[in-house]
Amino acid sequence: MELKYRRIYAYSVIAIFVIIAPILILYTKGYRYDFKKNQIVKTGVLNIDSNPRDASIVLNGKLVKKKTQAVVKNLPPQEYQIAIEKDGYYAWEKELPVFPNQATLTNRITLFKKNTPALLSEENVSQFKVSPDYSLIAYLAKNEKERLVLVVKRLSDSHEIARLPLAKAAGYSISFSENQNYLFLHNKQDDKNEYQIVFLKSNQLPLPLSEISNLDFSKIKAPIENNIIYGLSNGKLYEMDLSRNSSRLLIDDSIQDFTVTSKNLYYIHHANEKCLAKKANLNGKFEIQELLTVACKENYFLDNGPNNFLTFLDNNHHLFLIEIQGELSLNLKQLDQNVMGFNWSADQKKLLLYNEFEIWVLDTETEEQELLIRSSEKIENAVWNYDSEWIVLYQSGTIKAIELDGRDKRNIIDLVSCPNSNFAIDFKQARIILNGISDDPARLYQLELR
Repeated sequence: MELKYRRIYAYSVIAIFVIIAPILILYTKGYRYDFKKNQIVKTGVLNIDSNPRDASIVLNGKLVKKKTQAVVKNLPPQEYQIAIEKDGYYAWEKELPVFPNQATLTNRITLFKKNTPALLSEENVSQFKVSPDYSLIAYLAKNEKERLVLVVKRLSDSHEIARLPLAKAAGYSISFSENQNYLFLHNKQDDKNEYQIVFLKSNQLPLPLSEISNLDFSKIKAPIENNIIYGLSNGKLYEMDLSRNSSRLLIDDSIQDFTVTSKNLYYIHHANEKCLAKKANLNGKFEIQELLTVACKENYFLDNGPNNFLTFLDNNHHLFLIEIQGELSLNLKQLDQNVMGFNWSADQKKLLLYNEFEIWVLDTETEEQELLIRSSEKIENAVWNYDSEWIVLYQSGTIKAIELDGRDKRNIIDLVSCPNSNFAIDFKQARIILNGISDDPARLYQLELR
């Protein structure tokens, strides 16, 4: 080859390298030419995950080759209409921005299964309760002789634990004890409270509380792993020992309401036109300590939450949240919403609050409150979903799910129509247990969510 042509060839290679090398460098660093903006832009990333996985990803109407869990790279910065789809599941949709040199996360998106309710019990059920650890279900039903019975079953396999014929035709309510050793069967007739204690972890026969004490107890609690039950009667607090069938007066202090943890007993004391919140130490020496003074114009309902929190709900639906920090330090927070009901998330960090037309979530770590929904339709019940990223609510004859992710619009899914608001979430098996469906309003059903 002549020198002239060799030089031309060499210069051409150098020129091509000078032109292409910066383009390759920019390309490897995530830069792309944006034809809409007619300029080179730094791209971003979408990190998309779902539960269950292997779901299709649709961006701006176009199917992405990857499925969840996936990282979609080299996206020009703009708003993207994202859809996550899987056969047999409700789709999830949201518009999210992608920023230069950043990753936009969707978290792990819960996809709800499209399902029809399956029959859980053949009996006509008037009410039911699920145990706090989601291992048992208790319900009231009528047998073949139209007699009311209490039935307790394992949730995992519907194995029957207990069946107790009831003496009266109505007026019963059921609840599990905090330590899950007992089921309390409560009946109120002519302003008289009667309790039976059903033993869940032994073969002991049900015990009428009247065999231990003839007092009229308005409230009983069993918080710790022993045979002790605490009961409130006419402003006095009693301690009852089920192993000895004995009772004793514990606090004579004009008590309005109380709650118990494994270590302490908390109560509202009404005296001399003042209401005091007090604490009694149950470990070691029994000592009573005054915590704070609250307005006495209301009746309070006291309960203990997780992580040293107490809740005070007055009869005007104002909720107070008290964080106990050490022995004496308290953090009192009055929540502004008119509260009809509340419950804690599974991770015990968030508090769900709802009234007839709103649902709020309080993050106890950041103390931020977020409005999830404000509706003209009445909200009759609201609970946490099993993943703590969605709320399940009952509204206008339908059980719905609404997500916490407030970016763009919140996804709301109609899960099932049912005649009443009595439902529970089984966290272990990811299902809704509901008392009746539209064409069968009396029997128990289950709706699988995943």
